[in-house]
Amino acid sequence: MGKLEGKTAIVTGGTRGVGRAVALAFAREGADVAINYTRSEDAALGIVDEIAKMGRKGLSFKVDVADNGQVKEMVDKVAEELGHVDILVNNAGISQPAMLYKMSEEQWDRVIDVHLKGSFNAIQAVSKYMMEQKSGKIITDLPPKIPYN
Repeated sequence: MGKLEGKTAIVTGGTRGVGRAVALAFAREGADVAINYTRSEDAALGIVDEIAKMGRKGLSFKVDVADNGQVKEMVDKVAEELGHVDILVNNAGISQPAMLYKMSEEQWDRVIDVHLKGSFNAIQAVSKYMMEQKSGKIITDLPPKIPYN
């Protein structure tokens, strides 16, 4: 029995890098895990399949975390399908192809929207469930990773 047996986690940006590693580690420890993605449905389905092979439930959602309505809908679906939300890992992030001094204002706005507004949206959406349960954990990876040179 893992340390997270019976828990449900949401990992934003859960298809690559740190998010993928966290999602799989949580599943290994017994949690059911929902992830979001914006680009690769194949990668997301691969993670869900890996989670299922561990005997856990996995869900994936194509969601732009900068969109409050999409995030609320995802969190509500997770709570409905998996019964509760115990853990949120705010990991979704983007990097722009330009160095900071070459970055356009539109590129900068998108970085801020995904990293900061995305975290706000997810925290706001899960907090109603966590407050009702009188428990929950939120892990947020900030500040944004911006190329400075």
